[in-house]
Amino acid sequence: MRKTIYEAIGGQALLFGAIGVLALMALLFLDQIYDLTPREIVVEAHGMLFDILLFGIILAVYDRITKHREDVQRYVEEIEDFRGWEGKEAMYRIVGNIRRLNRLGVSKLSLRDANLAAANLIEVNLEEAELMRANLQGARLGAANLQKISGLRANMEGVYAKATDFSGANLQDANLQGAELIQANLGNTILQGANLLGAHLMEADLRGANLSGADMRGTDLKGAKVYSNQIRTIKEAGGDVGQVIVEA
Repeated sequence: MRKTIYEAIGGQALLFGAIGVLALMALLFLDQIYDLTPREIVVEAHGMLFDILLFGIILAVYDRITKHREDVQRYVEEIEDFRGWEGKEAMYRIVGNIRRLNRLGVSKLSLRDANLAAANLIEVNLEEAELMRANLQGARLGAANLQKISGLRANMEGVYAKATDFSGANLQDANLQGAELIQANLGNTILQGANLLGAHLMEADLRGANLSGADMRGTDLKGAKVYSNQIRTIKEAGGDVGQVIVEA
């Protein structure tokens, strides 16, 4: 019963309630000893209540910062425990912790070698995350923020990443075969040596992307935006530039 009340009201509320009662008792005690006037009691009460309020604010802010730090550390450690594991359970646990960390404002995570195959990562924020050799095969990444990720040799075969922001990402030697990258932002990405065989890049932004050595055979580039100095590289990669939008 006591535990239920404590959890319902909150530890800090009980603490400051107790302090307030003690302060009132102290004032009444002083009134009896020193025969204080009501005005003097009110003045002292105001001063004491102000001190309690100020201390309460400081304590509440400190408690919030401490809890935030502890929560972040706990979720990061849980991801670390499951990183490298195979199976759906590991994937679900990692995804759950990614979303919890996102709610806490954290996106830069270490997901190297993580199993995220078929994971639902729609609209997640993984900006600057480490995804080297991560398995994202068949994952759903629509409208996600993957800016500046390090995805060297990541397996992203068949991912759904419509309107996903990969700008500035390192996807060197990544497997993006058959990936749905419609309207994706791939500006200034490193796709050197990447497998884009049969990928769907309709209306994607490829301006400034490094595509040297990539395999773009069968890639659908209809409406994709590219710079004129990328045309030769795309042709060498096996890509059809007949329907791309070329900018100077």
